Amino acid sequence: NHGTCSMQAFLIFLGWGFVVNTNGILMIYYLCAIRYKMSDETFRKYAEPIFLIFSTSVSLFSPIYFLSRNHFNPTPVDTFCAVDVYPRECFFNENVQCIHGDADAFEETLNFYYRYPIGAIGIQMLVIISSMIVVVYTVCRPKPHSANDGLPRKQKIIIALIGCAYIIACLLSWVFTVVTFFVTETRTIATLKYIFTPLQGWFNLLIFTFHKVYTCTHAENTKKSWTSLELIALLFKSPNLLVDKEVVYNLDIVFEDQNQRKEDDEKKHNARK
Repeated sequence: NHGTCSMQAFLIFLGWGFVVNTNGILMIYYLCAIRYKMSDETFRKYAEPIFLIFSTSVSLFSPIYFLSRNHFNPTPVDTFCAVDVYPRECFFNENVQCIHGDADAFEETLNFYYRYPIGAIGIQMLVIISSMIVVVYTVCRPKPHSANDGLPRKQKIIIALIGCAYIIACLLSWVFTVVTFFVTETRTIATLKYIFTPLQGWFNLLIFTFHKVYTCTHAENTKKSWTSLELIALLFKSPNLLVDKEVVYNLDIVFEDQNQRKEDDEKKHNARK
């Protein structure tokens, strides 16, 4: 049934778009919270709607384009309907008539199919890498204006590792998909692509859960001692019960340092006057 095939492909491509865009939004959230001291309420009220509207618009663009050109069809290399003409031979052999999709317009569709995802994935990786670098630098840089050097060395290492983990998760999830745009998609590459591409959300969940469990179990002023399993259960059942004291303390150190530097800059500026 061509209708169900088109709907399947439309939802798959829409989902891919949301994965790429929302992962970038997650990194921007960390950047705004830690580097620019934006509260969750402010981000949720002002920034999040804008990002979600933009993400939805960008995610809808490519599947609507492919659907309008009747180029969502079964393919001989994928386990689901994707961008192709049907049958594939009609694109290479003029003697074979296309049952669905225009062979003459398919080359233009292929150019868009290759360029658009590469650009989107490239921008996502740029946002993730640059955001995590700024976040790690903000938290871990020396504090020359404060007698307290800020976070303990172990905390700095954990934050740096988490930033690297998000970057590695992104690269691992999308590297095999990107490879298929430049080389012939072998069975091995296709298998790795289908295994790792859908796992980016799972990777992010593991990283987030690890950070939450670690900070809660190592917080010095928590009222209750939780086991790791209890924290994981509460994280999904009642996340509001988990007050991450150590993270709040860590961010306070960062914010106090930023405020101190601003005050020093203002004093220098007034002194010059």
